Amino acid sequence: MALDSTADYELYSRRSALKLQGRFAEAIPIQQQILESAQQTGHVVDVSNAWNMLSHLFQQNGQLAEAEEAARHALTTYANGIQPQVETLATYEMKLAMILAEQRRYKEAVHFGELALEHFSPFHDPEDDFLKARASDLEMMKRHCDRLNDAAT
Repeated sequence: MALDSTADYELYSRRSALKLQGRFAEAIPIQQQILESAQQTGHVVDVSNAWNMLSHLFQQNGQLAEAEEAARHALTTYANGIQPQVETLATYEMKLAMILAEQRRYKEAVHFGELALEHFSPFHDPEDDFLKARASDLEMMKRHCDRLNDAAT
């Protein structure tokens, strides 16, 4: 059953308030309702954003496997949409990279981090603080990946 705009607004408000209070476990079921509502509309951007926020809430709650799954859904849903915006795609790629890095899956994290940086670059030329921070995140992932490779040899 699709939620009306008043109900949607109420859900967003409750979820946002809980998120700001750091009550992520309580915000997750509300975000799942928001996702269900978005899926009923079929609007790709809304569905992708709902998956992305769910990923963030799971990550903040320490549920990294669930966060990864939701981040992959956000990325896939958005990438398969009609004319995805490259900068938004990069945001989803970097989110997934950060979750993978948090799980110490650095090789996969580097892959998505490199894609994100490539997609972010045209929007941050000349290089600004945002792009420098993302490049720093990627370098951290690469260093961890190199350390794991060195330890394995």
